[in-house]
Amino acid sequence: MAGDGGKSTNQPHTGAQHHAKITTDQGMPLKKIVTVGVVAAVLGGGALWWLNRAGEDNKLNMLFSSGEVRNISTVNGQRGDITLSDGSKLSIGPATKLIIIPKYNELYRGVKVEGTANFDVKASSGVPLEVRAGGAVLVIDEGTFVVRGYADEGEAFFKLVSGSGELRGKGERRQVTGPVSVRISKDSTMADADADAVAVATSWADGKVVFKGALLKDVLPQFNKYYAMSLQVTDEALLARPVTMEADLDSKQKAITALEASAFVKFSYDGSKQILKDNPAAAAKAAAKKD
Repeated sequence: MAGDGGKSTNQPHTGAQHHAKITTDQGMPLKKIVTVGVVAAVLGGGALWWLNRAGEDNKLNMLFSSGEVRNISTVNGQRGDITLSDGSKLSIGPATKLIIIPKYNELYRGVKVEGTANFDVKASSGVPLEVRAGGAVLVIDEGTFVVRGYADEGEAFFKLVSGSGELRGKGERRQVTGPVSVRISKDSTMADADADAVAVATSWADGKVVFKGALLKDVLPQFNKYYAMSLQVTDEALLARPVTMEADLDSKQKAITALEASAFVKFSYDGSKQILKDNPAAAAKAAAKKD
C-alpha cells in the first residue's frame, strides 16, 4: 500500500423597555418594523449558514467523487500507518480502504473510511477535517478518535478520545467532546454506544482483539479480517457457541488459544484447511472448575 508519506505493515496481527407605539409615515408601528427587521436578519443569517454549509458539503462531495482521489488500502491481516500533509497521523486497520480528497489541506480536508482507522488529527489553519464512515460524518479541527464502518457489519462507531467536533447522521447533528462514543445504525441514525460494543469495535487500535458474548459464527469473519485466517467448523452446531475473549492483535497463536478456551473447540489442519472441531474435554474441564 502507498499513501501520503505512508508506510504499510504486513503483520497478522465525536432592563425594562419603553413600549410606546410610534407610527411611521407608512402607518406601520416602528416597533413592528424593528421586530420584522430583526427576525428577517436572524432568518437571513440562518439561511446563509445553511447555504454555506450545503455549499461546502457539495464541494466535498465533488472532491470525493473526483478521479484524482488517493486510495489507500489494506487487506485481511494487514495494517498500515500514514502521515498526511497536515501532520495528522492515521493507523489503518485491516481490510480497509481510505479515500483522500485531491488537493488535501489546500481548501478542504476530507477522508472517507471504508473499514476502520485510528486518527490523530492536527489543527490546520482553521480548515476542519471531515471524516465520512458508515453513513455519518465527523467534522473536527483536531483530536484523536477511532472510526469503524465496514459495509458487511451493518453499523458504524465513532469513538472520540479527545477533542471536540460535530457528528452528523440522518436528520441529526451532535456537538461531541471526547471521551464519547456514538453508534451509527444502518439507516444512519445516531445513538450513544454501549461500552462493550465499542470495545469490540475499536480495541484493535490498542493492539487487542476483543469479543464479548459473540456467537462463533460472527467471530469467524472477524478472525479473517484481523488474522487472515479462514477458519471452518466440522459441525455447524459449533457456530452457535458464545465467545468471550481477548488476545493480542499481533499474535495468531495467542488468538487461537483464546478462541479454543472460550468456545471449547480445537484448532487443526485438514490438508490446507484451517479447522475448528469440538473439544468436549475442554468443556468438561471448565464445568468441573465451576463446581
